[in-house]
Amino acid sequence: MSTPKENRLSIERQIAVLGQTQHQLAENANWLCAAVWHTMLLLERLVRLDPEFERATGKQDPEGRIVGFEEGSEYEQTAAVAMLGKYYPNLLNDYALQRRNEFVDRVMWDLGVKPITFLDRNEDVKRRLYDEAALLIAELSKDHLMALESGAATLSELGVAEDMRQLFQGRQFEQIELQAGPQSNAILARKPAGKKRGSSR
Repeated sequence: MSTPKENRLSIERQIAVLGQTQHQLAENANWLCAAVWHTMLLLERLVRLDPEFERATGKQDPEGRIVGFEEGSEYEQTAAVAMLGKYYPNLLNDYALQRRNEFVDRVMWDLGVKPITFLDRNEDVKRRLYDEAALLIAELSKDHLMALESGAATLSELGVAEDMRQLFQGRQFEQIELQAGPQSNAILARKPAGKKRGSSR
């Protein structure tokens, strides 16, 4: 028969296992949210770029909003999924979205690009920029993304920093302008110290 102490230890172990399982499920849910959200954005862009899109959807209200799809249309299913992308953001929980935005800001800082949270833009513009930046970062492999998100490695250590910089070039993002001074010591790379003027050594 188990003693009270043994029962308590057993319960504590079970709680610890449940906590780890809950954490893993939350991580999986976040990955799923991000994957679905990126897929919706890409589908919507692809469908909108298709010249046959308007004819494929067919049914619109007087204000031009799509209210239905022509039955049997070649783009019926694709367009329907793309439309779902307009509503899916409402299903993302605030925690997952906040984590994604913080991750995007951290990656941008590592690239020398000003994090979106520091930009002088309204919330709608920032939301769009976060979505665009997240799509660019999603070009990385899953292993690279996991290493970055966990803090196990940096973009430079993974050897993909230059590729990511090229993806961000020419878009509506601002480069970080570093000013020389005491506050920049933590950011600027340190140069080897030279001889002091007037020193005989």
